[in-house]
Amino acid sequence: MATLVHQPLFSQPRPPSERTLKVEQLLTRYPDISEKELAFLVGSFPYLPPVDLSLMLADNRLAEKLESFHRDHGHMLVAPRTWLLAALFSTAALAGAILWWVMSAAGGA
Repeated sequence: MATLVHQPLFSQPRPPSERTLKVEQLLTRYPDISEKELAFLVGSFPYLPPVDLSLMLADNRLAEKLESFHRDHGHMLVAPRTWLLAALFSTAALAGAILWWVMSAAGGA
């Protein structure tokens, strides 16, 4: 497992989550996993911390399995809609605030 087998060059800010450990364990056995385990993998990927996913990609053994999993089931991996809506709303609010600031600064000059 990427987060447990190799000693990192830098200290990790936190230990990997239980979800990350379970995903790594299932990936080592992929494609020999049950439908229930496959559903867990598909449902877990959108919620994995980017740092943990990067560590998996850095591990050659897991990277091959991850590539195979993504090739076979990547179409099923979707970001949660609430995150997408929050990102869209935040971007629109920021753009509105910048536009308001620019317009008010231009009017005062």
